[in-house]
Order: sequence, then C-alpha cells, then structure tokens
Amino acid sequence: KFLEEHESINTLYKINYGFDFLGEFIFKDLNEAHNFVDLIEKNFNAQTQLMNVIQEIKKEEFLTR
Repeated sequence: KFLEEHESINTLYKINYGFDFLGEFIFKDLNEAHNFVDLIEKNFNAQTQLMNVIQEIKKEEFLTR
C-alpha cells in the first residue's frame, strides 16, 4: 500500500525471483532516490536494488501505430 500511494511512483509490478515488487519511480535527483531506498530498507526491513536509467533506447510504441 505504501508503494502504491507514494507520490514518486510511476509504475508498480508484482514480480517473483527473489523480489516482490518492481517499481518505476521519478525523483528530482539521485539524493532523493537514495533517501527513498533508505526509507524502504529501514521501515520495511526490505532488500532493495536501485537502478538508474541512463538512456532511453526504445519506449512502448505498439499502441501508437
């Protein structure tokens, strides 16, 4: 519920293979992202993995045709 309602969430998926959720979040800067990860790890005793998008190569387009 916390992730669903967080102001920075853009997309959230329920997944498997060692993790429960995959989320796409939008933050102003890396510091804000790291603070969010710290919050999740401390308050929910959760394992996280942070990945930064460096370059968008291709975005969904099948609905735009």
